[in-house]
Amino acid sequence: MHTFRLILLKHEAETWQRLTGFMAEENNLLKLHLAEVVGLSDDKQLVTEMETFHQRLLTQDAMLEQLRIDNTRLGKLLVQELFVDGPLEYTVYQQLRTVRKDVRRVEQLFSQLKFEFNQFLTERYGDGGGSN
Repeated sequence: MHTFRLILLKHEAETWQRLTGFMAEENNLLKLHLAEVVGLSDDKQLVTEMETFHQRLLTQDAMLEQLRIDNTRLGKLLVQELFVDGPLEYTVYQQLRTVRKDVRRVEQLFSQLKFEFNQFLTERYGDGGGSN
């Protein structure tokens, strides 16, 4: 694989690493916010609904961790590719396609989860007519 192509792929992998780090941090902030909302409310229905969001956030954590592992594996393959020419190229491209697809999927799911969580809270409590 050409050095220029490797540099581009390495940059892409590093970008994904930063993105997954950001999403993990954001996910943690959502869990903290969820705990804060539950702690301020005496609404039993809210607690049940928040448990569902909490499970989804934990699932998101697991997906982000797997993505981080897969991306790290890709990074190691790219480093190997710098020193080995030939059969590793297919493995790199196969891993690259997998990680690319997974990054897109996880990012979309995370964006949807954040939107639904914030929309739920706003619709339930943001209009001034909800209970506390």
